Amino acid sequence: TVELQSDSPFSGVDCGSCNKCINACPTNALKQPYLLDANRCLSYQSIERKQIKWDKSLEPFVYPFMYGCDICQQVCPFNTVESNALIPEFTIKNELLSYNDTDWEQLTEEDFQRIFSDSAVKRIGYLKFMENVKVAKQMKIKKETTTYKNQTLEEK
Repeated sequence: TVELQSDSPFSGVDCGSCNKCINACPTNALKQPYLLDANRCLSYQSIERKQIKWDKSLEPFVYPFMYGCDICQQVCPFNTVESNALIPEFTIKNELLSYNDTDWEQLTEEDFQRIFSDSAVKRIGYLKFMENVKVAKQMKIKKETTTYKNQTLEEK
């Protein structure tokens, strides 16, 4: 358990005419302000989906996300970005920063349990996490192949 310092409550200012989150969402899960279609949300689906397999209609959007997405949170002007986590428990483990595709693909259940023992990632389980890794890798290859084919066609 981590003791957190509370901040001041939200002032009640609404989004006004800002649509940054709606425009940035890769799956159009945000159709209008304050309305999220969780069935299309990558964060929700990569973490909360009950089945192991991904919905085929969302697979093209999975790369580069193995766990969550949060683009909507990143573009929101109300959210501030800290360059370093202020709470040591929230910092990324150095081991993870060095992982490449092969490391993720070869992650054992034992390593998953060790690495994510004190992380929310652990709650999705090894099988769902590895399905996320597999689909993200497939979509990465598909996008790289498509980009290469398109570049080759443009050169002709």
